[in-house]
Amino acid sequence: MYFCKMTAFHPLHLELPMQKCMDDPFQPSAHQGLRMAERAVAQYLEMQPQWRDEIARGKMFGTLIVQAEDGGAGFLAAYSGQLAGRGDHPFFVPAVFDYLQPDGYFKRHEAEITSINRSIEHLEQEPRVEAAKMELKRMEDQRQKAIEEYKNVMQRAKARRDELRSSTGLSAEQEAEMVRESQHQKAELKRMRKALMTGTEPLTSLIGEYEENLRRLKVLRRQLSESLQQWLFSQFKMLNWRGESLTLLEIFEQSTQQLPPAGAGECCAPKLLQYAFAHRLRPVALSEIWFGASPKSEIRHHGHRYTPCRGKCKPILDYMLRGMDLQVCRREEKRSLELEILYEDAEILAINKPSGLLSVPGKDDVPDVLSLMRAKYPGNIELTTAHRLDMDTSGVLILAKNKQSFQSLQRQFTEHQVEKDYLALVRGVPEVLTGTVELPLRPSFTDRPRQVVDHESGKRAVTRFQCLKSGNGLTFMKLQPCTGRTHQLRVHCAHAGGLACPIVGDRLYGSGGGRLMLHAESITFSHPKTGEEMTIKAPLPREFHAFGVF
Repeated sequence: MYFCKMTAFHPLHLELPMQKCMDDPFQPSAHQGLRMAERAVAQYLEMQPQWRDEIARGKMFGTLIVQAEDGGAGFLAAYSGQLAGRGDHPFFVPAVFDYLQPDGYFKRHEAEITSINRSIEHLEQEPRVEAAKMELKRMEDQRQKAIEEYKNVMQRAKARRDELRSSTGLSAEQEAEMVRESQHQKAELKRMRKALMTGTEPLTSLIGEYEENLRRLKVLRRQLSESLQQWLFSQFKMLNWRGESLTLLEIFEQSTQQLPPAGAGECCAPKLLQYAFAHRLRPVALSEIWFGASPKSEIRHHGHRYTPCRGKCKPILDYMLRGMDLQVCRREEKRSLELEILYEDAEILAINKPSGLLSVPGKDDVPDVLSLMRAKYPGNIELTTAHRLDMDTSGVLILAKNKQSFQSLQRQFTEHQVEKDYLALVRGVPEVLTGTVELPLRPSFTDRPRQVVDHESGKRAVTRFQCLKSGNGLTFMKLQPCTGRTHQLRVHCAHAGGLACPIVGDRLYGSGGGRLMLHAESITFSHPKTGEEMTIKAPLPREFHAFGVF
């Protein structure tokens, strides 16, 4: 609880009256105070040269516009995690729970885990064990070589016996001698295997003892780490708008995740709301801005706004904002729900999907292509989409009118027999004008539906690209996905390991603003009934021409 003097409240002089409800933190906010607050944070950081290198490596900062009980407006500022090893720097709101006290519970038990880590490192680098493993391998190789050589002797002897049996008539005595030879060689092989194992027992004993000690230490480390993490989550007591309080464990127990992820409660948004509620400040609008270099896996651009992560923050914010009226920023553009049909026959239907429309029904009660087309064709219960486009992507979308056509199209997609061409408008000019991007992708564990680059466990994702025109700091491009990963084109354009040029309007991987300038221009496939190759195209939306690149 923070009922001390509000050292982190910074007054603002706003021209417009304060609104009575808070902008939904998971939607972009246009509140004028956020720009003022963000500039103030940037100016403050410029005056702190001691943090410059750490911030340059990448850090999220947040601002929250608030209204005091006397009606005065101001803002709060926060940073994610720690800054220079501290969570209580002036100007910023403090950590929800400061677990970094030198002699505190966390530091003492963290030191115990650190000591175990050192013991594990020492064991893993133990030269005697490494030498024993090398010697054991040498002996095993030698043993295998000797056994293989003797097996070859046995095979030659058997071949000789088989030849004698087939070429000449053998006496009973000769046959018995051959049987004795075979039995002797088998027994000799058994004795050889046993003899060659002599001398390995001390080595295997040493290695076994080492591996058992290592296993016990790792089990102990995991148990202590889990226990400390549970204790830490129990110390984060989050306030909400109603004045109630729950720990992170209690909050996440009510969610689908059950357990809080590491770092929960240390992001900007929970810190800002905690301070606001503790000081009876009404939250109005929230923003989070990235400073510095992008992480290797995720995509972050210096100076760009981002909404709070869903894995760590959404369950917390849903609880903290319980009882508050949230104002959702709706899209300004109006669009007709009468979809343009590009092609139709008895088997398939191709429509020109506009940006901002889902391909299939989602969780929210918003229109989608499949529902609209099923309403248009009420008698066709088998009508379904053969593939999908992101909500913000426009262009060609194919629907199958029956089960056979759907299965045929699905097989073509699965076997990569479908060619798709996309047109995109990106910020900047790629260093290479034509080529291929290959970056493996997987869903973010803490911020779905965002995708991240993961070279170890990500799925292969390949995109061919060609720059068509450039101008006004933008580039008009053709993109051809060779694989069909979620958000593949958006990540490959924005990531530093790809084109490093985010698609205009990309709220997840770029700077947002307006519609996503990504359009599925054409799709080429075999007709599910006739087998004829077809190419269906959708005209470029007029929004692309407003940027003056053409």
